[in-house]
Amino acid sequence: MSSSFTQFGEEEQPEPERDVVLTLDNVNVRFDMSRGVARPVKNVDLEVHRQEILGIAGESGSGKSMLCSTMMDAVEDPGVISGDITFHTSSGREVDVLGLDKASLRRFRWEAIAMVFQGTGSVFNPVLSIEQHFTETMQAHDAYSEERVERMHKLLEDLYLEPNRILESYPHELSGGQQQRAMIALSLILDPQVLIMDEPTSALDLLMQRSIIDLLREIQDEYEFTLIFITHDLPLIRGLCDRIAIMYAFEIVELGPTQQIMGKAYHPYTRALLNSTPNLDMPVEEMRPIPGEVPDPLNVPIGCSYHPRCPMADNRCMNEDPELAEVDDNHTAACFYTDQIDDHIPLGISAGNTGGRDR
Repeated sequence: MSSSFTQFGEEEQPEPERDVVLTLDNVNVRFDMSRGVARPVKNVDLEVHRQEILGIAGESGSGKSMLCSTMMDAVEDPGVISGDITFHTSSGREVDVLGLDKASLRRFRWEAIAMVFQGTGSVFNPVLSIEQHFTETMQAHDAYSEERVERMHKLLEDLYLEPNRILESYPHELSGGQQQRAMIALSLILDPQVLIMDEPTSALDLLMQRSIIDLLREIQDEYEFTLIFITHDLPLIRGLCDRIAIMYAFEIVELGPTQQIMGKAYHPYTRALLNSTPNLDMPVEEMRPIPGEVPDPLNVPIGCSYHPRCPMADNRCMNEDPELAEVDDNHTAACFYTDQIDDHIPLGISAGNTGGRDR
C-alpha cells in the first residue's frame, strides 16, 4: 500500500539518481526575541536516505527535536525557517516542503512524514478510545476505508498488541510500553515514507527500552519506511541505526555510519558522549562526565561552539568555526584536529565497540 501523498496528483517520474527521501540544504531556524536572536538550528546540510534508520543524538538542548520539527515545517511562531527542505516522493517527484500551502502541509505531516513525540501519555486524548484516535485520523485525511481498518489491525498485531482489546481501551488503561506501541501504529496508519521518533524510550525501563528497539527494527523492515530516531543515549541505538548524526549547539558536528561513529568517532564531543553515557555494557569507572553545559541558543560561543568544554581546544578553535569535512568513507566531522583525537580523548573499552545493524 503506497501513501496517497506520494502521488500528489503527479504522473510517475523516473527514479532519482540518489536514493534520498529528504534533503536539507543550509537550513536555519531563527527566533527574534527581546533578549536577542536565537538560532536553534544552524547551517544544517543533510540527506536522509530512503528506508534507512538514522539516529540523531546529543545532549538535551542540542537542537535535535527542533531539527526534526523543522523537517516537517512545524516550527511554531515566531520561529522562521530558512534554506531548502526537499521531500523526494517514491515516484521521483520533488516537493518543496517550505513552499506547501496549509492544506498540503497538513497532508504532508501525516501522509509523507509522521512524528511520534516524547511522552505518549500527553499526546493521546484521554477521553477518546484508541480506536477513536485511529478513526479520527483516517477521517481527517479522507482515508477511512476497509483496507485502512485492516491495516490498523495488522499494525497492532505486528507490534504484539491484541487489536480488539487495545482498540476499545482508553489511553490510561494501557501501560507505558503499550501506549508507545499504539502510538507507533497510529503514526503508520496513513503509510508515511518517513517516521520520526523523539526520545521514544526515555520514560520506559531498560527492559522495555530494548523491547521497543527490537520492535522498531522489525516493523521498519516489514513496512519499509525511513526511521529517524532522536536520542541522547548513543549505546541504546548501537544495534538499531544505519547512520548517526551528532548534534551539538544546534548544528551537526559529526555524521557517519554507526560502526564508524561507535568505533572511530572523530569529534571530541562524540567521544565525550560515548564515554559519559551510562549503559549496562560499560563499567562505572570508565564513564567520564562532560564538563560544562550545552550553550544557550542566545549565547553560542564564537569559533567552535564546543571549545569551552573541549580538552583539545586552542586559539584557532576559539576564533574559527570548523566545517564538516570528510574524515573517512561517508563519514564527516567538524573538528580541526581529527588526526589527534586518539591521543587526547581515547574511547572507553565498551564505548569503542562497534555496532550497527546488518543491511
